Amino acid sequence: MRIGSLSGVIHGAMQLQKVRASAPEKGGAEKKTPSGPGRELAELRELLELSRLRRIDQAVRAHERAHLVAGGELVRSGPHYIYRRGPDGKLYAVGGDVVLDTSAVPGDPEATLRKAEKIVRAALAPLNPSPQDIRVAVEAQIMAMEARLELARERNGGEE
Repeated sequence: MRIGSLSGVIHGAMQLQKVRASAPEKGGAEKKTPSGPGRELAELRELLELSRLRRIDQAVRAHERAHLVAGGELVRSGPHYIYRRGPDGKLYAVGGDVVLDTSAVPGDPEATLRKAEKIVRAALAPLNPSPQDIRVAVEAQIMAMEARLELARERNGGEE
């Protein structure tokens, strides 16, 4: 185990103890937690879950931010996140999306081609594109090929 990982677990354990010490119990009843090894195991599981949720949250936010930045003026809404509540009571992003305008530019194959290329860049901007990101990129590549075909037809005077 690297020292950075160990210090994160220790820091997380200290934070969990602070949260538990400051949080009032619901209904005024004392929460019964096992003592000894059972309690330690339960706390370790909570810490590992918190660590996992933090990593996922960070990755999801970076993923959607990459779409947002690369999409620029094509972004219609987002990012939208799907959340999960952690054992500490906080919400962590576990999924998300950014909505892009993926429509062709009517009557302008050159503009459609430029737009399709930008859609591909936005869809594939994250380090690990999702299957949905790849589908959007493929659809944009098809749109780009159709625009190139239309441009070729225009150059050839409408001949096939």
